[in-house]
Amino acid sequence: MPQFIAVVPARKGSKGIPNKNPLLFDRTIDFIESLGFFDEIVVTTNDEQVAAMAARRKCRVHIRPDETAVSTAPIKPAFETMTSALGLPADAYLWLFYIPFVFRDAADFHAAKAIIDQQRPSSISTFVPAATHPFRCWGQDKVTGKMFKFCDSEKVSRQDFPDAWANHHYIYCIRADALDSVNGNLLGPDTTPIYYTSAQAERLIELDEMSDVQEWAHRYPEDYAVWWHALPADQRIGPSPE
Repeated sequence: MPQFIAVVPARKGSKGIPNKNPLLFDRTIDFIESLGFFDEIVVTTNDEQVAAMAARRKCRVHIRPDETAVSTAPIKPAFETMTSALGLPADAYLWLFYIPFVFRDAADFHAAKAIIDQQRPSSISTFVPAATHPFRCWGQDKVTGKMFKFCDSEKVSRQDFPDAWANHHYIYCIRADALDSVNGNLLGPDTTPIYYTSAQAERLIELDEMSDVQEWAHRYPEDYAVWWHALPADQRIGPSPE
């Protein structure tokens, strides 16, 4: 049986929510451990505070090179350097857990594991309905100022549009030896999709700005309150639970 390894990336220096990763770190590790099917948890970070927290939680720590931790860097180089530095098995399945994803349903992850157990895909990812169809998207050339269409298609009737999906790393997993076959966002032609309806996608919350914290408190008040009360008083952010 291949190993299942949970990978938690944590860049230093969050801008929208200062100190975001340390504030949400334990919550993420708690969820991963609750699933009960991971052989180990690897935290790849350039944040000394997160590294210390990871060591305390008995996670394996990979010190992430700074060039893979800038906000403009794709996630693939972080996976590649981590896999090489730690000598992870080629057939190991690496599950990506972004700390700012505060909604997680264990049933979704067990369903994804069942797909891997049965099909052994090279990678899997959730996909949600695209907010705007690419056939409708335009851009402006920065040099000429001319407008251009992102997709050169003459299809104009909505009923003629093919389905369009946006990837979401809510659930994402890749076999280590498949890293060469995916792009910087860890997706490729052989990625097995897990399609979510609009209603399923609506459940998902990612904390990027303080307004997202307020949304979390509003939509999932019990879950938010548990997290908020567990924080030291001087580190609490967001509205006080009622």
